[in-house]
Amino acid sequence: MRSLLILILCLHALSLHAQKKYTFESYVGWNGADQHLYTISSKDQKQHCLFLTSKDSLRAWLVDTNMQPTKSWAFKRRPEDKVLGAVMTGNLVSFFTQKSFEKGIHAYSYNTLTGHQYKKVLPFDPEKEKETERVNSPGHFLYVTASRRSAQMTVYDITSDSTYTTTRHTFNKEEWQGDANLYRRVMNADKMLAAGEPAIAKVQNPNKLYVQGDTLYLLLDEPGQPTKAYIFDLANQRTAERNILHQVIRVPVETAVSVNSYLLGNNLFYVQATIDTLQVEISDIRSGAVLQQYQAGSRTKQIVFGNTPITQEGGAVLGANDSRELGKTKQLLRKMVNGKAVIMALHQHGRIIMTIASYATASYVHNHGSFGGTGSMMFMGGFSSNSWTVSAKFRSLLQDNTLTHIQGEPGGIVNDWADTYPDYQAFDVSAAAENLIMSGNKYYYACYDKKDNKLVIAAF
Repeated sequence: MRSLLILILCLHALSLHAQKKYTFESYVGWNGADQHLYTISSKDQKQHCLFLTSKDSLRAWLVDTNMQPTKSWAFKRRPEDKVLGAVMTGNLVSFFTQKSFEKGIHAYSYNTLTGHQYKKVLPFDPEKEKETERVNSPGHFLYVTASRRSAQMTVYDITSDSTYTTTRHTFNKEEWQGDANLYRRVMNADKMLAAGEPAIAKVQNPNKLYVQGDTLYLLLDEPGQPTKAYIFDLANQRTAERNILHQVIRVPVETAVSVNSYLLGNNLFYVQATIDTLQVEISDIRSGAVLQQYQAGSRTKQIVFGNTPITQEGGAVLGANDSRELGKTKQLLRKMVNGKAVIMALHQHGRIIMTIASYATASYVHNHGSFGGTGSMMFMGGFSSNSWTVSAKFRSLLQDNTLTHIQGEPGGIVNDWADTYPDYQAFDVSAAAENLIMSGNKYYYACYDKKDNKLVIAAF
């Protein structure tokens, strides 16, 4: 009898374990290819809201820091509307859409205390301004525009379904429209997301937007020039300009050089690459003070501040699946100069993982051509093309507080873990329906699995 009781308890424990395979899962039942998943956070980041949209519907789940659901609701939305973003302020969660050429933003709101849900139109008409980017950050939904005529960049900070503030910066007209072409650079800026490592195709852009708390940064990099920082104080609707000077070796104008930067917290990571030298500098974005510097030459056999070999992903012969180790520093430098230099960093396990990389794209054009001859059917073809990223990189481990190099194996970053998650290959997921979320110093992977028609959240 005692053995039978132990067996029953063991089976029950196994059953509970099986039921907790994921942190959270919810059956939705949607088919087709129109699903998109969005995640926003409260300003204190103690709550998160996941929005799953289809062509004409919206499902939402409010979760706590452990990704456990506390509320869920649904809306019908207009199929012709473009999804803009969302914001969580106090007890109100609002999701925004807009129809082309229509003034105003449609807000689908839910009160998490009363359970009351409603729709309303927020009067909003950025006249004669072009949208450059939309950014969701804790407590904010930012709609960023630029005006070529007035030489202005404007940040509309939408904090609820009825209120927003406006912060404008006016640029020097000659720089805005002249050879510097700041207007084009602002229009082409990419936003950097907070969770995990952004896609290298975005980080390679020398024009970037970051949001930290109530501040938006526009950072622009150019060889031989300081990093230009345009700072938008959203709480007080004020702006400022700052030049972050770099102490890297000055190179002659005719020398091929590639530069880039990346902002992590208050630390600005900067890289300069020539055929002969790799230089890395870390500065304080607030004061401009240089905190750490690292350097390697083209003849360096092993980069002393590197914790991994230099590896290349993607190639001209085997395409996107090509992966190999590069034995020489000069190979990396050549690729950085001929393509683009890239630097990025993230916090993980109390340390900083810094990635130094090159970026380029490769492609082939295949001529389907004309086949056959006399007495046979002629197959009249055309051209098809394919392209992929080619990137060589290495990683370094740094102390979180001193930014000094430390020995050790950095291991995989959280983005790699998502790809190697045991059930990841079993999911049927589109890129538009998966998110990486950081909550309570822990990473979670959320996706809509089209195979089982359910929302899944898994912890790493």
